[in-house]
Amino acid sequence: MFKKEDGQYWAWASLGAIVLNTVSLIAFIGWLLALIVYLAAFGTIGKLLYESVWTRRSGEGDGEQLTSDVNQHEKETQDHNDTGDDAGTR
Repeated sequence: MFKKEDGQYWAWASLGAIVLNTVSLIAFIGWLLALIVYLAAFGTIGKLLYESVWTRRSGEGDGEQLTSDVNQHEKETQDHNDTGDDAGTR
C-alpha cells in the first residue's frame, strides 16, 4: 500500500486528520463534508479488504485460478455429454 521511499505518508495523514477535524467544526456544511470524506474512506478500505480477500481466494490475483476452474468444469461437462451418460434421463 505505502512505498518505502514514500516516508512522509504519516505527515500527510496527520495533516489531513487535522484539516478534517477543523472543517468538521463548521456547522452543517462541515459535518456534511466530513461525512462524505468518512464514507469515501470507509468505502475505499472496504474495497481494498474485499480485493485482498478475493485475490487470496482466487490464487493468482487476476482471476486466473477461477477461470481455470470454470474451464475444467466445462471440459468435464462436455466429456460427460460425449459419453452419452445422460441418455437414460429423458
